[in-house]
Amino acid sequence: MTVPSNHPGLLNRAGMVLGVVVALIPFLFVAAQWCMLQDLAHRALSSGKIGFFHNGPVAPEVWLISLDPSLQPSSKPEGYVGVLSADLLEHVRSEAHRLEPGEMSSYVRGDECFFFTPEKSANPSETDYKPAGVLVADASVAWALARFSGGVIAFLCFGVDVLLWMGVRYMKSQLQRAELAKRDFFANASHELKTPLMVIGAHIDAVRAQHESFDDAAAGIDRELARSERLVGDILLLSKADAGMVDVSIASFDVRETLFDVVRSLGPEARSRGIELSPVNPTPLVLGSDEDKVATILFNAAVNALRHAASVVRVGMTVQEEQIELFVENDGAALGNQEREHLFDRFYSCDAGGTGIGMALAADYAERLGAKLTADSSKGGTRVSLWLPRTWASEHLRAP
Repeated sequence: MTVPSNHPGLLNRAGMVLGVVVALIPFLFVAAQWCMLQDLAHRALSSGKIGFFHNGPVAPEVWLISLDPSLQPSSKPEGYVGVLSADLLEHVRSEAHRLEPGEMSSYVRGDECFFFTPEKSANPSETDYKPAGVLVADASVAWALARFSGGVIAFLCFGVDVLLWMGVRYMKSQLQRAELAKRDFFANASHELKTPLMVIGAHIDAVRAQHESFDDAAAGIDRELARSERLVGDILLLSKADAGMVDVSIASFDVRETLFDVVRSLGPEARSRGIELSPVNPTPLVLGSDEDKVATILFNAAVNALRHAASVVRVGMTVQEEQIELFVENDGAALGNQEREHLFDRFYSCDAGGTGIGMALAADYAERLGAKLTADSSKGGTRVSLWLPRTWASEHLRAP
């Protein structure tokens, strides 16, 4: 399945929408807190009671201010420690005459937050009412807490926005790299499939012109058919892995025979390239795993090693205290950092050729087996190792 070229653009737009939504969360939170605070202050002032409206650390304190400028604020709640600023007193006294009975206004400056309403008339039938005082609710503590919480949420949302932005950029780069890799794959696959056909045609033409014997041509055609069959098989296996149609069948098998099978299968290919392909330390050892998957991993690693080798490819095993290593190594040039980083990526191919399927399939199978596949070029050449838990082979499972 190819990645549509407009996916990065869609991803950018989706990321921008999510970023804006996340950025709005702190403002929405503070707005909601303000509405709740207004409702709480309105109920506190409507009660007409001096003191705390309900108990609690953020409960508003209600008190009374005289509208007579010559008088100090009266009916101060017992234990009230708030600061009555001159600006507040001036604002309350100037606004009180403009408010209708029961109408509420607010005063906010910095951490100060006050709500006030005219004092209720003692005579409900009085139409031309001029209040002598104003009920004030001090909600500064609750407002400061709401602002602090909003600041914390804003900080967290900023972090989420940064992570979201980084994630969108990473996903965009991955999509673009996947698109480019798949284009390279189709170009490489077309070349890999076309080459055997051209070689087969050349053999047929040589036989017709009596420049090559039938037996030699048949051997060359067999090699090219095997090469094409291997490529098509890898593509089908990778498609099955993507579709979740790969099953793991655990059974006991002698891993030494698996190593020999890989060497025998690739012997003709190695000889045609002038490469020495040999087993190393083929100790009889029975493992409990999926033989086909292990064989495919080693086979694909060996095919890749033949492409990079100068003269020698070795397939072998080492048994360590806690792990069993099945390895394929070559004496070619060491892999560069980029090649080593992307060796197991799908459709990645380097200058040595290939379609970038074999090693990706090997990595997929290793993960399904619960094993680990690594590549090391620190000592020259490249050594690809399949690491299996030592517990998969016990003493009573060892082959005689």
